[in-house]
Amino acid sequence: LWKFYNRDKTLLYEYTFKNDIKHGPSSKYYSSNGLIREEANYFYGKKDGDYKSYYSNGQLSAEGAYKDGKKSGAWITYNKSSGEKKSEGSYLSNSKDGIWTSYNTKGSKILQGKYVNGLKDGDWEYYDADGKLIGVKKYVKGSVQLKENLQKTSTKKTTTIKKTTTTKTTGTETK
Repeated sequence: LWKFYNRDKTLLYEYTFKNDIKHGPSSKYYSSNGLIREEANYFYGKKDGDYKSYYSNGQLSAEGAYKDGKKSGAWITYNKSSGEKKSEGSYLSNSKDGIWTSYNTKGSKILQGKYVNGLKDGDWEYYDADGKLIGVKKYVKGSVQLKENLQKTSTKKTTTIKKTTTTKTTGTETK
C-alpha cells in the first residue's frame, strides 16, 4: 500500500501495488478538504470491479463497475444538489448499451431511450416535470430521423351546415 500526500500533509491517493503495478483497492481524495473522491479496484494495472466517485461535498456522484479497464454493467449517476438519481443505464466495453433513463433534480423521469454500441437508436421519449410524455425523437445509429411533439393542443371540430333554400318559380301563360 502506497500513500501520497500534498505539501499540507493531506492524503491524496492510496494505491495497492503488486510487482510495481496497481493491483487491489485504491482511493483518491480531494486536496481541498480531504474527502473521498474515488474508490476503485485494480487488477494488474486496469480498473476492475466495483467503482464509486464522489462530489467534493461528499455526496455520491456515480457508481458502477469496470471490467478489464472498461465501464461494464449497470451504472448510476447522482445529482450533486439533491442526491437524487441523475441517470441510469448500462455499459458494454466502455460504450453505453441498452435502455438509459435521465431524471431531474427531484427524481422525476425526463428522458428515456436506448443505446446500441454507444449510439442512440430507436425511440427516445421526453417527459415534462410531472412525468407526462411530451415528445419523441426517433434515432437510427445516432442520427435523429423524426421528431414528434405531443404537447396538448385544443382541437375543436366545427362543422358548419349551410342551409340553402331554393325557390322554384313557374310561370304560366294565359291566352
